[in-house]
Amino acid sequence: MSALSQAQRNKGNAFLKEAESTLAKSTWFASSTERKYEDAAESYAKAANAYKVGGHNDEAGDAYKKAAELYKDKLNSLGEASKCLSDAGACYKKGNQSSEAVGCYRSAVTLLCDAGRLNQAAKLSKQIAEIFENDGTAE
Repeated sequence: MSALSQAQRNKGNAFLKEAESTLAKSTWFASSTERKYEDAAESYAKAANAYKVGGHNDEAGDAYKKAAELYKDKLNSLGEASKCLSDAGACYKKGNQSSEAVGCYRSAVTLLCDAGRLNQAAKLSKQIAEIFENDGTAE
């Protein structure tokens, strides 16, 4: 493992720790609760970016999925959630985790279709088809 790769992993781990400590904080007001989830989701995305730069695609995918969960479930930001899921799928695809990639892409397609963003949904559906084609499987 190169020094850059290790440095990026350490940076990603620090952002993950920051996100988890942000989520653990207790808040009194609804506005501060929403801010807490926004900060945690941003920290997860920063961790994912650090992992991705370091070539740790599986960890990056996991961090993107955690950010997507917060955006979707806690913040009701479906656009951000679909972007994170798409990024997670790309990371898993690079890391040769086809089933995880397909799952993320399918979730993103569902969110994009619900939002009426059909062109982006079609592009991700094409990514799913390419994964199946390369794996030699059909579903």
